[in-house]
Amino acid sequence: MNIKRLHIIFLLFVLIVFKGFSQINNAKISYKVKINTNIDSLYKINPERGKFFKMIFNEINTINMELVYINGVSIFKEIPSIFISKKQESFHKLAKTVARISDSFYTNLGDKTSSVYYNFEGVNILISSDFNYKWELSNEKKIVGDFECYKALTVYTYKDRKGNLKKVPIVAWYTSKLPIPLGPKNYVGLPGLILELEEGENTIVFYATKIQLDLKDIHEINFPKDVKIVTQEEFDKITKDSYNGFFNMN
Repeated sequence: MNIKRLHIIFLLFVLIVFKGFSQINNAKISYKVKINTNIDSLYKINPERGKFFKMIFNEINTINMELVYINGVSIFKEIPSIFISKKQESFHKLAKTVARISDSFYTNLGDKTSSVYYNFEGVNILISSDFNYKWELSNEKKIVGDFECYKALTVYTYKDRKGNLKKVPIVAWYTSKLPIPLGPKNYVGLPGLILELEEGENTIVFYATKIQLDLKDIHEINFPKDVKIVTQEEFDKITKDSYNGFFNMN
């Protein structure tokens, strides 16, 4: 077999593989969450507060998430947990607040919108926005699971409880082998699926543990109804008041 024929066979193989991935109709990706923050220094300053945050951090490490994608629409949500006490359930809710995890994140690739859904103290709340992340792509790469991934950087900007503007560095590792421009939460717009994402400097990490493609049991994703639409600033105030009330009881 000559070199030219081998080259043609290789190109055909590449085209077949790419075509297969580019026609992904649906997908289900499982993610786990972990936190890398060291709270030893906080223990030395304030043991009670250190103990309090350790319980929250332990709960963060129990969070399991799932990204479901079908025909241009996706939902990123928590896999329900089983609690052994009301106290654990309360700390779990605080853990989700610390990790900025809502009840659900919706993305519509067609109209390029992303929505964050919360059921907060019995009220259904929806925060909707356009895609607004500006990604800086890098040639740096590493293996995540079975996939070669490339590094991408962006910044998440928000206001803290005192109204100060904060910037959180975001590091994403995506694979072009799975050309779905989605990932944890509402981090979207990269030329491939995000398999690992770091929020902040060695703090919250999301990492994929299972990838399922073209399943037969995935149904249509429906956006929530009967919701109260608020701005991010309005929701920040709601969670601030709730957080301060809980913290003052401990």
